[in-house]
Amino acid sequence: MDQQTTQPARRRVVRLPAGLPGPRVPWGRAVGTHLLIAVAVVLAGAGVWTAAPTGAWGAAVALEATALLLGGWALVLLGSTLTRSGRLLVEESPGRLGLPGSRPLGGLLLGLLVLSLLLPVTLLGARILGEPVGSSTFALVLAVLLLPLGLPVLVRVLAGRIHLPALVLDEAGVTWRGWSSETRLPWADLARVDLVADPGRRLVLRASAEEVSVPVGFLASDAALLAALVEACRTDRGRRAALGTDAALHGLGAGG
Repeated sequence: MDQQTTQPARRRVVRLPAGLPGPRVPWGRAVGTHLLIAVAVVLAGAGVWTAAPTGAWGAAVALEATALLLGGWALVLLGSTLTRSGRLLVEESPGRLGLPGSRPLGGLLLGLLVLSLLLPVTLLGARILGEPVGSSTFALVLAVLLLPLGLPVLVRVLAGRIHLPALVLDEAGVTWRGWSSETRLPWADLARVDLVADPGRRLVLRASAEEVSVPVGFLASDAALLAALVEACRTDRGRRAALGTDAALHGLGAGG
């Protein structure tokens, strides 16, 4: 038993013959949503650059605010539109199969966190040095709001208490590990597995007492294959017993 718990997980990319069809994406709604976000980002960015005074401090504030706006938009856009047809990124260990989150998206989120802290620090620095950076009252209010929110998150990241999301399957159940919390459902309690798009793809794990929504766009795997794997494990005790081996993935995909 000790050997199983200490054995490192094997991380690999599994390519299957073909991806399964996913849910129909409401493209009109998706495009409309992202166009609205894009317009808001452009207007906010233009407002920042217009209001920012000349000089190094003003340019720094404008650049940081613009990067924060564009990065947030990119995170939402990529998380809701990326597809990884026929691909599963898995971490395998005896009796366990993990489907980890996307490292590029996780890195982007970490960059946004750093920017959300750097911006109020820049505003406070300019105020302390007496540099004019827009409205001093606005700068102070923004710094007071952002720093208490961002600093605890950064401390938790550095302490390892915030990690990439992952969906973990084992013989007893399925666990959704979010950024800082996790929810576990035993297989016996899992009644349905639905893959929906509204417009971002979500894997909805429905139990009698609760419902867990997994934003599969932030995982590094084909959403349809991931849903098929969870459903197969829900209904097949033998597949659950094979988790961590090639047999657990056998037959997935349209060509399986």
